[in-house]
Amino acid sequence: MSKLHWKKCAVIGAAGKMGRGIALILLLEMAVAEVKETAGIGKNEYRLVLIDINREALDNLKDYLKTHLLKYAEKQINRLREYYQSNALLVSNKEIIDDFLARGMGIVHCTTSLHETAEIPVIFEAVVEDINAKCELYKKIASTHKSTPFILTNTSSIPISVLNAKANLQGRIIGFHLYNPPAVQKLLEIIPLKGGDPDLYALALEVGQALGKRIVVSKDVAGFIGNGHFMREIAYACSLVKELSKSYTLAESIYMVNRVTGDFLLRPMGIFQLIDYVGLDVIQNVGAIMNENISEKTYENDLLHPLLAAGRKGGQHPDGTQKDGFFSYQGKAITGIYDSSHSNYIDLSKNQWQKKCDEILGNFPEGNIPWSTLSRDANHKQKIEDYLKNLSNCNSTGCNLGNDFLRKSQSIVNQLVDSHVAASKEDVETVLKNGFFHLYV
Repeated sequence: MSKLHWKKCAVIGAAGKMGRGIALILLLEMAVAEVKETAGIGKNEYRLVLIDINREALDNLKDYLKTHLLKYAEKQINRLREYYQSNALLVSNKEIIDDFLARGMGIVHCTTSLHETAEIPVIFEAVVEDINAKCELYKKIASTHKSTPFILTNTSSIPISVLNAKANLQGRIIGFHLYNPPAVQKLLEIIPLKGGDPDLYALALEVGQALGKRIVVSKDVAGFIGNGHFMREIAYACSLVKELSKSYTLAESIYMVNRVTGDFLLRPMGIFQLIDYVGLDVIQNVGAIMNENISEKTYENDLLHPLLAAGRKGGQHPDGTQKDGFFSYQGKAITGIYDSSHSNYIDLSKNQWQKKCDEILGNFPEGNIPWSTLSRDANHKQKIEDYLKNLSNCNSTGCNLGNDFLRKSQSIVNQLVDSHVAASKEDVETVLKNGFFHLYV
């Protein structure tokens, strides 16, 4: 890690879902770098300032970070012993773990004040996905600094050029889009500003590599590669629902498209379940941003409105279990589907229309294997190839919908490459496989 830039950095929005993950991976890297340099001898020079408006959430964040530092130390004790081998004062595993934990937490400073960033040269921003909110924040940051610090924003959709111009950041901002949860997801989209500071681009690449991420560089276009593909798939899924709802109820149509885009296409979850996971409010915000900044006006849809009006926003509870959205959940398992005509959830364990929907879709083609099983299969590429051939030759409703969806998905990939948002099909493939856990593209 670069000593010049990494001795001090900050995360703003640190207690949020993405911010806490970013704080964790930065802290782990900084704590390890510190003991590698010092062997636990002398003063700690690293500093990670964690800023959030919620003081209680910051207190919880400290507990979260301490828990994960301890888990890391216990799991990596042999590696830590190598780093501490020149320190004769620390002999036992417990002494080394205790010192690593104390030094790691000594790096952390939690605060609600932006003034604490005045001497911080690198800031990771993970606040709400809203242009005005981000730009107001950047202006406040600038007012506390003699010169604008490097800002790495975790925006998933807002053009960096828009943020740079509106907040007058003079090219000292870059897109640094980590996927949720950052400690698990390996993907990182870097979105450099055209004409931006080359040192910041080099730093972003260095940080991504230090954190062990698979880096894909995207052109600075709203939605970038990940949401550029995902939001277009959502738009198409919603158009399929509207077409199906001419013959079936809305709930039945959503259920069928979700099943096709999950089970029929060998994906980890269907597209409406994935919307629930991301959060309906997040999807709506991203759609609005893309509508504002891209000529295609297809990213907002009225399927979300009744759910958002009813407070069904999806996302996760603090313990990681799923909140209700298009579907209701017990833990992470789907138990019901929202019926907008009655403003309640249909219990899938008791209602016969699920069986009716499955009969309409028809049986899976030969070779269908659940994603959870297939993803662990060493021969999954050949099995997927054989299955997709069977899918293309199948003429059931579910297969036809699946084939149509696949063609649309592949056309979106081509669109992203042809418009130079992605440098290559391989880059899109990296994003979809690592950010969305697709097994094929």
